Amino acid sequence: MDAFPQDGSTSPARIAHVCLGIFFFTVVGLSNTTTFALADLSRQTECLDPLRQELLGEWDGFKRKAEGLPLLDSFIKESTRLSGTEWVSGRRKALTSFSFSDGLHVPPGSWVYVPTGSINRDAKLYKEPLQFDGFRFARDRPSCFTDITGNWLLWGSGHVICPGRFYSSLVIKLVLAHVLRGYDIEMVDPHKPRSFMWRTSVVPRAGLTVLLKPRDGGTE
Repeated sequence: MDAFPQDGSTSPARIAHVCLGIFFFTVVGLSNTTTFALADLSRQTECLDPLRQELLGEWDGFKRKAEGLPLLDSFIKESTRLSGTEWVSGRRKALTSFSFSDGLHVPPGSWVYVPTGSINRDAKLYKEPLQFDGFRFARDRPSCFTDITGNWLLWGSGHVICPGRFYSSLVIKLVLAHVLRGYDIEMVDPHKPRSFMWRTSVVPRAGLTVLLKPRDGGTE
């Protein structure tokens, strides 16, 4: 809303269009993140038993307080680290001339981004950064999916931080928990490319298919 014109030219139609755009973006980000996490569940089979054991012991408490499940939280964060839904974050437009301490000059009207995708694959920050390690964030310097740090900028930075990140985290956990507790999961074609780039967005391919089979004794 802060980006609306301040000259009074805002119309009801424009307000509606902006609200729809915000709604569309939030739905796409949530659904894409969940899709990639399900794909990773089907590939990282070594993580399935520990995740199910965690759910077996902590599910009732999670349902009451929406807290806990550090292994599942770490798995989601690791999936997002390598897949993500945006290659950049923290978009800012320079309203006036600005110079960084290293001499880089940004003229008015220029857009500046944080290279989230590159940061998430930086060997200085992560051991074996291209290797999927589902419980990395529960073991090495524990952190949460919803955290905001200088090296984890998925949710934005500064005063523009996603207020819905806790809701998104909860929804993804509920979906993955439902699948883990009730189904065996398998990628139909594990070697098929699973995403493509559209501008700065990482989007699941339409042909990405995961097979779910009801588990014997599973809880749906």
